Amino acid sequence: MVAAALGVLALTGGAVAGTLALTRDAPADPSPIALPSPTPSPTPSPTPSPTPSPSASPSASPSVVPASFSALYKQVSGGVVRIDATSCDGTGTGTGFLLEPDLVATVAHVVSGSRRVEVRGEDRTVEGTVVGIDNDKELALVRLDEPLDGHLFTLGDRQPDVGDEVAAIGYPLAGPQSFTRGSVSGLGRDLPGLDLVNLIQTDAGINPGNSGGPLLTLDGTVVGLVEAKLADADLIAFAVPSTRARNTFSTWAGNGPLEDAGACDGFGPDSNGPGTMDDPGIAEPPGDVIDTSGSAAGPLAVDALTDYVRGINEGDSDAAWAALSPAAQQRTSQADLAAGTASSRFDVVTIVSIDDAGDRLLVRTTFETTQDASAGADGQACSRWDLVYELVDDPSGGLLIDRAVADPGSPVDCAVDY
Repeated sequence: MVAAALGVLALTGGAVAGTLALTRDAPADPSPIALPSPTPSPTPSPTPSPTPSPSASPSASPSVVPASFSALYKQVSGGVVRIDATSCDGTGTGTGFLLEPDLVATVAHVVSGSRRVEVRGEDRTVEGTVVGIDNDKELALVRLDEPLDGHLFTLGDRQPDVGDEVAAIGYPLAGPQSFTRGSVSGLGRDLPGLDLVNLIQTDAGINPGNSGGPLLTLDGTVVGLVEAKLADADLIAFAVPSTRARNTFSTWAGNGPLEDAGACDGFGPDSNGPGTMDDPGIAEPPGDVIDTSGSAAGPLAVDALTDYVRGINEGDSDAAWAALSPAAQQRTSQADLAAGTASSRFDVVTIVSIDDAGDRLLVRTTFETTQDASAGADGQACSRWDLVYELVDDPSGGLLIDRAVADPGSPVDCAVDY
């Protein structure tokens, strides 16, 4: 791909681990994140004019300019959200920010082709629907099913100046929310291999997962939406100017859901089932279970785990509960199961081996999950698991999950290479 040749990385978390940079083909002509600094000085005037936001009028920049970027972060970080978008290629993580309690701004490649969009605020996760997307301008707008609390951002109406101090907030490597700062190092930058033109260049530290997050001046004004970085260079990143986003978002704010993208090849409501190991060109959807063990018991194990995994992913605690053995149901209540897995999502679960232990099958699996950091082991928002499920006979036929035993040291954070 041209993008790979240029070494340009779009900053969305990778589809499986949520931590790998996605190298993407050229979008038509995306507009870089707006970096409109009202004055050449990095510290704007104490009472900035309220710039109208894309729809209605969200609370603008803080009425009193913070004394430092540290103070700014405390004021506005609650309005920066994590976006987990599931497409035919898997689940990727990006960033967005609130324009209104139920409207989130981001860049197009974070949600392009998505079948499901989940948005995580400070204290909960809600579903969202893409109501506007322009792959040429590299912009997208998501309407939330339920409003989120948090700071409402204002999009700047002027470009920043080279040398202006800026900061970026996002979810790098699908991990916890992070803050970095730097300066505007160039304007009007083009990335021909990605058909991206007139971008803002910054040396603020950004990584995969930051895509769609706000690039801010000290008064809290969004001057750009984080877009991409050069993979083979240090501290060279780009943003879509906010000046390009303002009118576009205003136009989309009253839209309803876009037309459904349809089923994915190999899975979905109109397909003949998931892809197979013999057809690596077809991606397995998140929540699917694939068997590489070669065991005759593989199909039964796949059915048992699929019922549980899809129940968790779809928030259907009845289905997940029904996949457990009577003994497992006695060890935990359905309410505890539902509460403990409310923010959890499985990616593809791979069965590595199956051993017959007499009264049960020991099914070794490997997979990744995403969840609210507060619910994850050691505060992990993305976890990589090596785990043995113990399956027992279901009197009515099939198998049920009796226990799940994680390997020592499992899970590990998805960001850890090993």
